[in-house]
Amino acid sequence: MNLWERIKSNKLILGFIIFDVLVVLTLIIMNVVNLFRTATVDISVVPLDAKITINGKNYDNNSSYNVFPKDNVKVEISHPQLETKIINVDLKKDNTTSIRQYLVDKDKNFSYYTKKSNKNDLAALRELAEKLPEEKELQSFIKNIDILEVLPLTFSQSSDDKYNVVSISIESGSGRQCNKENFCLIITDLTGKNTDLALDLIRQAGFDPDDYEKIFETNSFFMERE
Repeated sequence: MNLWERIKSNKLILGFIIFDVLVVLTLIIMNVVNLFRTATVDISVVPLDAKITINGKNYDNNSSYNVFPKDNVKVEISHPQLETKIINVDLKKDNTTSIRQYLVDKDKNFSYYTKKSNKNDLAALRELAEKLPEEKELQSFIKNIDILEVLPLTFSQSSDDKYNVVSISIESGSGRQCNKENFCLIITDLTGKNTDLALDLIRQAGFDPDDYEKIFETNSFFMERE
């Protein structure tokens, strides 16, 4: 009995040989295919758990891939709590295409990143902003981030006269709440007579109130009693 006949008679050995041949063929095919993946895509997206698809195929965030060159490739970035963004990019041979993108709320503002539960995404947004100086709304929001750490600011004081009440709250506003900027301070003063005190609260927290757009609100019940 020759060697080949012995091998055929031993099914286990034959199985191992077939498996090894398939592995070698697979590696050869993969190496040949990779020779044509001459474009590189570098992905950096916020929020960190956003879903990224390129031409319908899923890709991991904060990763680099070698891909086939192709122009006008559809990139979709989505998150269940944010507005989906779709862009088109060209993947050029022997070039790296950077996908540096961030998502905003469906109201086109950044309030998602002001929530304490999303502090990791806020930190990632800070880093991404350094690479996107041309994004004016993003830069404006990042400039105002530090004050978010101390908001809301509150002050209250009352007397025996239930209508002689000082109550001030200062919270962050964004998007359509603000008149000009994408970020503003919403200052609620029950009587509307304590503007200077409200501004002092901001100063005491270590911030200059002149640096922020401010929206002043009052309580109609107390205004009617004056």
